[in-house]
Amino acid sequence: MTLAERSQWKDEGSDESRNASLAHIAYTQLEEMLVTLSLRPGSLVREAELCESLGIGRTPVREALKHLERDGLIEIQPRRGIWVTEIDIRRELLALEVRRPLEKLVCGRAARRRTASEAAKFGKIGRDLRATAETGDGPLFMRLDAEFNMLVCQAARNPSAAEALVVLQTRSRRFWYTRVTTGLDLVRAARHHADVAEAIRDGDEPGAEDSAERLIDYVEEFLRASITVGI
Repeated sequence: MTLAERSQWKDEGSDESRNASLAHIAYTQLEEMLVTLSLRPGSLVREAELCESLGIGRTPVREALKHLERDGLIEIQPRRGIWVTEIDIRRELLALEVRRPLEKLVCGRAARRRTASEAAKFGKIGRDLRATAETGDGPLFMRLDAEFNMLVCQAARNPSAAEALVVLQTRSRRFWYTRVTTGLDLVRAARHHADVAEAIRDGDEPGAEDSAERLIDYVEEFLRASITVGI
């Protein structure tokens, strides 16, 4: 789902605003269920069951599901149901070919364009990320990672680049969630993210781009190792 569509769901003032708001709520809850593997990869789910679970009607849930299919998290098969897509490490590696230049661009522009208020937020996220490296709190790292990604996209003020990156990051979060307790080098992951956050805080555009490059290098290294050892 694009950032523009997220905003539209939140800000619509027409007669359809209630359904739009419910669709946004349904999307947010379903995305979280998919990313945290409450809806397991490869599993079959039914629209009616999702409506009942969320307490939201069919129309907004169906709209949310369309966006999730575009994000690549589910596959809708008419008259059969909804399949949760599998996590494919090789596909993640291919996605990095697109993510690498986008991450560098968006992080660099965020350092150039962030406001003073956003700079303070990046500073706090950086400190919190370094704390997770000390405590080993994987779930907190995942929440901070999601917060960091959205703040970077906001601060970059380049909707086209941000919209493309958000989809790739959402897919990637599912993979990383499976690794927060099995195999993820949380110390390195958290510190690389903190380096980017602090460079953006400081308005250091070259530093933010370099830190983003090193972060993607780490992600690629981890993905390739995952294929080798089968984790």
